Amino acid sequence: MLWKPSESFLKNSNLKEYENWLKANKNLHFDNYDQLWNWSVENVEAFWESLWEYFEIIAHSPYKQVLSTHKMPEAVWFEGASLNYAEHIFRQKNIENPALIFQNESTRTSI
Repeated sequence: MLWKPSESFLKNSNLKEYENWLKANKNLHFDNYDQLWNWSVENVEAFWESLWEYFEIIAHSPYKQVLSTHKMPEAVWFEGASLNYAEHIFRQKNIENPALIFQNESTRTSI
């Protein structure tokens, strides 16, 4: 093993935040990563729909179903939904979290 995260790292991770959200919002509890992973592959639609909700995806038209078929590559994900990519990537914009940082030899600019 090349690296193992510390307990502090695990407790403060984005994955732990998602696990806490699942417990609070979906009444799902996992004792370890393997249990979460198993749930995600055994309940594909529920997993991906939970991510849609967790990340608060904004759709300008709703999806009809999460997954049209499990057959790949014919599967269609979130069919019917229309999204604006730029709306999502810039929705957390603020002074502390600039969208773009440009730097050259003499200047650094954030927008």
